[in-house]
Amino acid sequence: MKKTIIAALFSVSMFAGTATAGVVAAWDFNDSSVATSLGWTTFALGASTSSTVNGLTLIQAATGDGSERTKVPVATQQHAPALLVAGDDEMNHGFDLSVEVGAATQSFTLSGLTIGQGYRLQFIGVIKHTADAQNRNLTMALDSGGLTAKLFDYTTLLIGENAGYSETVTFTADASQDVIITFGEVSSGIKCVSGVIVEEVEGVDPPEPAEPPVITHTTFIEGGTNLVMTWTSEEGQLFDVVKSNDLKSWAIFVDDLPSATAATQTTDTIAMDEDDDSQFYQVWAVDGRPPNMILLFADDFGFGDLACYGHPYAKTPNLDKLAEEGTLFRKFNVTGVTCNPSRTGLLTSYHPNSYALKTADYGFDQAQDGCEDHPSIMELLNDAGYKTGHFGKWHIGERHEWSGGEVGVGVKTDPEAGTYGIDEIDIMGGGGDDLRGRDEEIYQKAIDFIVANQYTNFYMNVMGRVTHAPVDPRPDLVVSAGFDNLVLNRDDFPGQQIQGIFDGVIANGGNVMNSMANYVTEVYYLDQFIGELLATLDDLGLRENTIIAFSSDQGAAVPDYSDNPIPAKEYNLVGWSGGLRGQKHDQHEGGVRTPFILRWPGYVPAGKVNTESITSALDWLPTLCGIAGVTINTNDFQGEDVVDIWMGSDRSRNGPQFWNSSMKQDDWRIYFSGGSTTAVELYDLATDLSETNNLLTVRLDIVDELTDIWADWKASLP
Repeated sequence: MKKTIIAALFSVSMFAGTATAGVVAAWDFNDSSVATSLGWTTFALGASTSSTVNGLTLIQAATGDGSERTKVPVATQQHAPALLVAGDDEMNHGFDLSVEVGAATQSFTLSGLTIGQGYRLQFIGVIKHTADAQNRNLTMALDSGGLTAKLFDYTTLLIGENAGYSETVTFTADASQDVIITFGEVSSGIKCVSGVIVEEVEGVDPPEPAEPPVITHTTFIEGGTNLVMTWTSEEGQLFDVVKSNDLKSWAIFVDDLPSATAATQTTDTIAMDEDDDSQFYQVWAVDGRPPNMILLFADDFGFGDLACYGHPYAKTPNLDKLAEEGTLFRKFNVTGVTCNPSRTGLLTSYHPNSYALKTADYGFDQAQDGCEDHPSIMELLNDAGYKTGHFGKWHIGERHEWSGGEVGVGVKTDPEAGTYGIDEIDIMGGGGDDLRGRDEEIYQKAIDFIVANQYTNFYMNVMGRVTHAPVDPRPDLVVSAGFDNLVLNRDDFPGQQIQGIFDGVIANGGNVMNSMANYVTEVYYLDQFIGELLATLDDLGLRENTIIAFSSDQGAAVPDYSDNPIPAKEYNLVGWSGGLRGQKHDQHEGGVRTPFILRWPGYVPAGKVNTESITSALDWLPTLCGIAGVTINTNDFQGEDVVDIWMGSDRSRNGPQFWNSSMKQDDWRIYFSGGSTTAVELYDLATDLSETNNLLTVRLDIVDELTDIWADWKASLP
């Protein structure tokens, strides 16, 4: 697995420094139009004046020889800022982005730091060493309550040489709170720091730990082609150097650079490409760090609603490609036939009926009500260092959604960040006149989260609204998707479920061709949004180290014709169970068997269609925990680690699956009257996938065996 680790990017004609999403402030010592174009705010900073950003204050001491710059653009943007020095044939074109340090020492004080908080300072810029400079030394020291670190000392530069650099130091703020940054021991004619970026990190003590690896020093000499980089490392690690011309698409430039024998730092030199005017480089670690994880969860999606699952009219090129690049599973079951029960089992690996209180009202954390708490996959991964996000639909409870603190008390509000261990929550969706569909905003938010967290491990739920009611795309979207002239042949759709839907549309005055055109239009645009998210992973070089799954909470929605007059959009609920019996609200396979597509390059087989392995949404949490190296007590969860199935095994999970009034053991499917122990239906899915041949009176041995298992499970419920 590969993970981006560099904190600075370089090119022959450009210099850039970046930091991760924990950035709280950044100062650039100049009034550059380049910085302005990045959206940074410029204001005056003269001798003995200060600048404050997000509570941090940078004070320029009244020292120096009077030649220092007096303007500071300040970055307050949430995403990783970039400081660029534009260049032409010579690097010194961008030297107005600097403080000129003369014979006197130049000092700055950074105040407002939180005691005990870890900080990473990244200093980026260009050293200009003119021919008349006498002293070739350039040092920078950082002092914080007795902690003094000599970050860099350029004594090897020859007269007239120039170098771009990035230097990084990490420390924990102590009782003094202030950090003094000093540049000195240079003669006039040398220009040094271009800017400083302040990032909050885990509290650490110097020196910088080896994990995660961090670039601490980089430099290249004007006119040369060699880029020298130093980064923290562990003995035996391998690294790749990757290159980009646009900071979007990356390709491997040098494979498998070995680390030095020293266990703490590695320094290497690469020969840059002389032919490209704009070229950027990163270093990736090739190691066993756990992957990013993304769940794309649709709503009320029929088992047959994708082209790759057999839909005759759907256009889903991006999800089809995801299936080609990963594995398509045909025997995946969710834990409920409505929204909350399905999400509960998926995210906690605990059956919704096993909770003492309804999770739709009380959530997963029920200790305050005298019941057991059950951690979510988000909480477990967040505790292990993952950045976590949840975008789109919620419907997973939480008492604190109510302003009064109790269910039904006060006003129901959106959950706050931190709920279930989720760092960023945005409950949204529903569309708008200017949008291509109900899920566009949701997927854009998800893309923003990926960009902001590209340099750290992350887990994300993307909970869409499509194809939950109302399915009602604008007519122009139907046209642009190419479905305005759709001709429907009912013979293209085998199965009792969809034929019953068609009959209902016609009987209630609807037009099945219009209904299908509207439905597949929504599916088409969902697929487009997913394609944009997948392209973002590719552009950021995250494809190889990201597990991404697509599924749905339950089967296709059921139209409601009770209103008079019937809303036109109600006719559009024509999701297809792919020939299975049942749909949403129905525990037959059409209600609980949903698409499941999984991609993890190098681990999940590409192009495989798994028709044998029975798996459950309960298995999501324990499998991801196993991959991420998160230790859990398997007795506290009801799912199984099925990573071997994900990686190509055709075996099925070991245990049975349960719903309110039915269960499944291997390919045997049994149904009980009203949740009692009286069996009423039995099917062998291996030979009767549409569940039409009831074997209840034929296989009494199977009925007795499964009824005993069912009775034991019922007795275990609170």
